[in-house]
Amino acid sequence: MQYIFIVDYSKHSGSGHLKRSSYLAKYIKNKDNKIIFFINGNFLDAAKNEQFSTKKFDKKKIFNFDKRNTLIVIDSYYINKNYVNKLYDKGFKIILFDDRITSGLKANILINQNLSFTKKDYKKTNVKKLLVGQKYSIISDNLISIKKRRKLKKKIKNIMIDFGQASSKEMQYFLNYFQFIKKINYSIVIKKNWINFGRLKKLLNDKKNVKIIYNNKLYFKSLYNIDLVIGGYGFSEIEKKFLNIPSLAFSLSEDQKIIGSKNKKIQNNYLGDLNVRNIKKLNYLIKKFISDYKFFMKDLVKKMIKVDGKGKTEIYKEVLKLLK
Repeated sequence: MQYIFIVDYSKHSGSGHLKRSSYLAKYIKNKDNKIIFFINGNFLDAAKNEQFSTKKFDKKKIFNFDKRNTLIVIDSYYINKNYVNKLYDKGFKIILFDDRITSGLKANILINQNLSFTKKDYKKTNVKKLLVGQKYSIISDNLISIKKRRKLKKKIKNIMIDFGQASSKEMQYFLNYFQFIKKINYSIVIKKNWINFGRLKKLLNDKKNVKIIYNNKLYFKSLYNIDLVIGGYGFSEIEKKFLNIPSLAFSLSEDQKIIGSKNKKIQNNYLGDLNVRNIKKLNYLIKKFISDYKFFMKDLVKKMIKVDGKGKTEIYKEVLKLLK
């Protein structure tokens, strides 16, 4: 079977679409299937990071594939709804990732892997097979060994700040108002391809308790000891919950706002949009958590949603049923 992945990847959409699709593709490839990625956005950067055959997205080329032997996985906010429906009407089997409770799309399987979502959120969809909630959360294999070696400490010592691949402006804005605490060690994720990388690096190098994380090797290594993460409510929020790492998160986009609002009552870690008022709220909460660990455990840690990391397996089971 041939699997075609149509995926967003750009400074606007970030890396979450490419990450989760790549993790799923790697699992599927292990079952002796052929994989091709079509990138909607920054094709050259995506090609550097991908181990699969990677091409620039071309609407017309997709229709040239043999629909009898092709399954199309779409992970995109920007692919036109009519285009997706046309592929389905032409007889292609379609798997669709969705984070926005989108209606009016035609697909064989719809996946929303985000925390707290249920099938009840999709009352208006016509897709018959709905794979919704953290049962279907897709996790990197790199995180499995990290989880085994992580232990919950009795106080907060290490904090990570990570707003994602496409958040250079948001990081700079955040650092203007964030209050660093001397006795805390910080790991701050910034990317070398950011236009303001040099400026941020110079700013952070002046702080003795800050370590700059600029590549995946450093990122995964730092996760062993992190006690709290500050970031956006994107794909990385799911990864942190798999690792049982508490987090405080802002929404940096409309889809993150939808996801964060959905989780606010359950996890109690959504702070709202990234603005001065909410950053000040964050500063207060961190001081409160550091001074009162029992409150930290009660207010944040014990309310975390559990992610078992078996999402790839659960999704592939449904794919096999579809292909029978």
